[in-house]
Amino acid sequence: MDNWLTWINSNWKLLSLVGGLSFAGFVLWLKSKFATVEQHQALRDQVEQLAKNQGKRIGQVETRLGHIETRLEHMPSADDIRRLDRTLSGLSATMEGTKEQLNRLENKTDLLLENELRGE
Repeated sequence: MDNWLTWINSNWKLLSLVGGLSFAGFVLWLKSKFATVEQHQALRDQVEQLAKNQGKRIGQVETRLGHIETRLEHMPSADDIRRLDRTLSGLSATMEGTKEQLNRLENKTDLLLENELRGE
């Protein structure tokens, strides 16, 4: 043990140089692998800004989705469209019947007008 202490004491300058260089190398290695506080803060600010922007965009998308859902709620369903189709088909048949009645009424009106023009 005494031998080691004597060797350390006699080579103190060399050991402190090697230790200092090792420490400096270790600090440089850490600096190359990890971000500085300024870099970390800059990245944190960028992430926060992106999060705010995305939050706004998500809010806009949710608003648009709400409008679309409201419009879809007020649209007719498939059953409503089938009922409307049946109603229109029935209305079409009724209008055909009314058309025939109007044609007969028009013919009678034409005959009356013709008789009036002849003076009968």
